[in-house]
Amino acid sequence: MSKNNLIKVTIMDQEYTVNTTASPEYIEKLSIFLNDKMSEIKESGIEKDSQLRIAVLAAMNIADEFFQIKDKNLKTINEIEDKTRLLLSKINNDLNKNQ
Repeated sequence: MSKNNLIKVTIMDQEYTVNTTASPEYIEKLSIFLNDKMSEIKESGIEKDSQLRIAVLAAMNIADEFFQIKDKNLKTINEIEDKTRLLLSKINNDLNKNQ
């Protein structure tokens, strides 16, 4: 079983402690990504809003990216399955012709 680590990260000038089994490097990468997303939103003119609003908008942007990638992956999987079925059908047809 993996050991839990307490890792401190800073996001939008706030320090957070994360209790996780993930590596410190991975958590640091996540926190940098999130901090960058939140900074993009803040710099787009939402400066006067609360950090909660910025966090929610960042979460929406990240969720959008996630679902776009998920949909693209699902489409790719479906295309691979279709091509695999077509190849199997051709192989079976060729095998049946040779019998």
